[in-house]
Amino acid sequence: MSDVSDLADKGSGNGINELDDAPKTGDNSVSPFFYLALALMSLMTIVLCLLGNKKKAHIQ
Repeated sequence: MSDVSDLADKGSGNGINELDDAPKTGDNSVSPFFYLALALMSLMTIVLCLLGNKKKAHIQ
Protein backbone atom coordinates (compact mmCIF):
# COMPACT_ATOMS: atom_id res chain seq x y z
CA MET A 1 0.00 0.00 0.00
CA SER A 2 1.47 3.34 -1.02
CA ASP A 3 1.88 6.12 1.47
CA VAL A 4 0.29 9.53 0.97
CA SER A 5 3.70 11.20 1.14
CA ASP A 6 4.90 8.90 -1.68
CA LEU A 7 2.03 10.11 -3.87
CA ALA A 8 2.76 13.74 -3.00
CA ASP A 9 6.47 13.34 -3.81
CA LYS A 10 5.83 11.51 -7.08
CA GLY A 11 4.91 14.58 -9.12
CA SER A 12 6.57 17.35 -7.14
CA GLY A 13 9.62 19.15 -8.33
CA ASN A 14 9.49 18.28 -12.01
CA GLY A 15 6.15 19.94 -12.89
CA ILE A 16 4.73 16.80 -14.51
CA ASN A 17 1.20 15.81 -13.61
CA GLU A 18 0.08 12.16 -13.55
CA LEU A 19 -2.70 13.00 -16.01
CA ASP A 20 -0.36 14.58 -18.58
CA ASP A 21 -0.09 11.29 -20.44
CA ALA A 22 -3.88 10.77 -20.56
CA PRO A 23 -5.29 10.70 -24.09
CA LYS A 24 -6.92 13.92 -25.27
CA THR A 25 -10.58 13.63 -26.25
CA GLY A 26 -10.78 16.93 -28.10
CA ASP A 27 -13.78 18.05 -26.07
CA ASN A 28 -12.62 21.06 -24.07
CA SER A 29 -15.95 22.92 -24.20
CA VAL A 30 -18.21 23.72 -21.28
CA SER A 31 -21.38 21.67 -21.05
CA PRO A 32 -24.57 23.38 -22.29
CA PHE A 33 -26.20 22.43 -18.99
CA PHE A 34 -23.80 24.85 -17.26
CA TYR A 35 -25.06 27.72 -19.41
CA LEU A 36 -28.68 26.66 -18.86
CA ALA A 37 -28.19 26.59 -15.08
CA LEU A 38 -26.43 29.97 -15.18
CA ALA A 39 -29.28 31.50 -17.20
CA LEU A 40 -31.93 30.07 -14.85
CA MET A 41 -30.14 31.32 -11.74
CA SER A 42 -29.74 34.78 -13.28
CA LEU A 43 -33.41 34.90 -14.24
CA MET A 44 -34.48 33.81 -10.76
CA THR A 45 -32.26 36.47 -9.18
CA ILE A 46 -33.73 39.20 -11.39
CA VAL A 47 -37.30 38.09 -10.66
CA LEU A 48 -36.67 37.94 -6.91
CA CYS A 49 -35.12 41.41 -6.93
CA LEU A 50 -38.06 42.86 -8.88
CA LEU A 51 -40.65 41.20 -6.64
CA GLY A 52 -38.78 42.34 -3.54
CA ASN A 53 -38.85 45.95 -4.69
CA LYS A 54 -42.57 45.83 -5.46
CA LYS A 55 -43.39 44.48 -1.99
CA LYS A 56 -41.33 47.22 -0.34
CA ALA A 57 -43.12 49.88 -2.39
CA HIS A 58 -46.56 48.64 -1.25
CA ILE A 59 -45.61 48.60 2.44
CA GLN A 60 -44.54 52.25 2.51
